[in-house]
Amino acid sequence: MNELPKNCIVCSHEPMRECWNDINVLVCGHCGLAWRETFDIPSDYYTELNAERGAPSESKMGTRLSNARDRLMTVKRFLPPRGICDVGCGEGLFLSALDDAGYTKCWGIEPNVLACHSASQAGYDIVLGGLTDLPSLRIGRDLRAITLFHVLEHLPDPGAALRLIHEMIPAGGIVVLETPDSEAYLQRATKHRNHLVYQEHLFYWNERSLQKILKQEGFRVVAISRRSFDWENTPIRSSLVRLGVPGFKAKQTTFFTSKSSDETRVQEAPTQDFIRCITRKMLARLVRLLKRDDYILVVAERT
Repeated sequence: MNELPKNCIVCSHEPMRECWNDINVLVCGHCGLAWRETFDIPSDYYTELNAERGAPSESKMGTRLSNARDRLMTVKRFLPPRGICDVGCGEGLFLSALDDAGYTKCWGIEPNVLACHSASQAGYDIVLGGLTDLPSLRIGRDLRAITLFHVLEHLPDPGAALRLIHEMIPAGGIVVLETPDSEAYLQRATKHRNHLVYQEHLFYWNERSLQKILKQEGFRVVAISRRSFDWENTPIRSSLVRLGVPGFKAKQTTFFTSKSSDETRVQEAPTQDFIRCITRKMLARLVRLLKRDDYILVVAERT
């Protein structure tokens, strides 16, 4: 894609202009795909962002690993036993989950130098690069499935990316995509003013637009589910917001923290803490049952 899309890249319809989180976006009235009006992300944006974040703490890494294992539990019945490439693999936590579950000859591609080095030090087959490097990086490696967790929304030409994947994996091969759902309950309730509308996201996907573009690029959708990050430990307030309980509204600046302010107070009595823990998990499961999670996860087969 040599220029910004004026019409929807999925169904060619003319979009409407909206403002999400102070970002000007174009929204297709037919399939619901949204994209930034300008792709003006500075070339050094991710370098500075990663430098600002620094190395994740041991606690955060543990939470991310738990999240990776939950992802695997969601999709494992569709994955081949070997030859899975995780594109944008970060510190290699999904590869770690695959390794623990007995999958073999799995590898990853990661554009961040520090994350790539960290994952390689842990013993995983991680190579520095991006999706466009796949043709050369796959040489000498098994490739039967590709996973892209929170990658598609960053790519300036999603159609070209899916066509490349279609070329690289065999017939019957699997692609797994996870991305924020632009039509999730939280998005509708906050009118897209929350921390899941990142300025670095070029496209904002929903179920209809994902299904349509996958079909257009030669894939058959075999499963769709919804998730949230570390969903079983979602703070009580966050679950109440997703459940639409009156009096609870999402906070733009503090909503997506690992623990809400009311859960980081002075240690409560054991009985109170136990009740709070049970309440938190029950509410999180109710959110999942009602399909009000934040992300959409799609499994598709190459035809």
